[in-house]
Amino acid sequence: MKHKINSINIFFDKLEIWEDINNGKSYKSEIHQAILSFLNDSSMENALSIYEIFFEAYWIGTQNEINPFIDLIKKMNTFEKNAGRLVTKQRDHFVHSVFVFILGLWQPKKHFEFLWLL
Repeated sequence: MKHKINSINIFFDKLEIWEDINNGKSYKSEIHQAILSFLNDSSMENALSIYEIFFEAYWIGTQNEINPFIDLIKKMNTFEKNAGRLVTKQRDHFVHSVFVFILGLWQPKKHFEFLWLL
């Protein structure tokens, strides 16, 4: 796990977010901290935190409206909570998709030779 966290730290050391640089925001550190919290405790709440920070940082739409992606994520979260009660083998897609997102940050260059297997 330590190697994965080091790789994620390297990614964030190099990351630049326009809003942080030009508008005094702190999305980079917020996303980084949210990911580290999620890796420590992969709960729905920590997953939602990553989604919310990411979609606030990479806002699509006008600033005067509700961010449609955050609204969609909250609906997906509600669905997962309810579906889990109905179907015992229901996969938690909400949390799983955050793991896939984090996997994308984990130095894919280092493992480029294995990408053709995907």
